Amino acid sequence: MAAPAGGIDLFSAVGRNIALFLAPIIILGGIGVAYGLIREPTYKAEARVSVGQLNVSTQGIPGFLVAAQNLAAAYSRAIDAPQVTKPAARAAGISRSRAADELSAAAVPSTPLFRIEAQDTGKARSVVLANAAAKALIRHVLNLNRRANIRGAILAKYTRAADKVAQISNQSVGTKRGSKARASLDARLQKAVLRRNALGQIYNVSSAGEVAENLLQVISPAANPDSDRDTVTERWGLVGALAGMLLGLALVAARESTRGRRARVVTD
Repeated sequence: MAAPAGGIDLFSAVGRNIALFLAPIIILGGIGVAYGLIREPTYKAEARVSVGQLNVSTQGIPGFLVAAQNLAAAYSRAIDAPQVTKPAARAAGISRSRAADELSAAAVPSTPLFRIEAQDTGKARSVVLANAAAKALIRHVLNLNRRANIRGAILAKYTRAADKVAQISNQSVGTKRGSKARASLDARLQKAVLRRNALGQIYNVSSAGEVAENLLQVISPAANPDSDRDTVTERWGLVGALAGMLLGLALVAARESTRGRRARVVTD
């Protein structure tokens, strides 16, 4: 019985050796699933912090939402500061380097919020770490703003923004309505007004040279962390099954090759 000229037909060979093909898939896939089930899961807890109060009067101010989104992105980058990781690590009972590795933060797109995430093998510890980091980050931001005299800096920016609004308004008075120059000035004026209003609102929530504490607030403390057990189990089960499929194909090919050699020996 001669082998096909193109070599072994694996599809046909698998059909003839289906048990040999499926055995490593089942075994290695089962090993992958077992590993995912017996490994210690990692828990992810999330706390959310708001920049500004979540009410209509604050959020409805023109330009404030854009300014708050920018601040949320900036504040989230301070998550790895020692002033944040050290107290968070102390609250969770772990080392500062470990806390730095397990903590992350990012702005929530199109909102004045940013999330603080903590990943840890301890379910309760991940919650403590996330909430402690949120509180520590707020304290750190407030201390930075106090030292930088942020109220004075914001007032200077607001004054410049107000002067620019007045300047563009004066230019518009002597410009013909409906002209391209007037349209350009109107667009610039609208942008300048939005910036002035946003700076004015941020200035109003500061007092005595420091940012008011209610500018930053934890609106959603970490409570019920997510486990990665199901995801990891599925992933390793799939990896094991794929490895088993490759091994099964190799075993089928080896058996068919052996059968072919034996058939040629008999024929000869």
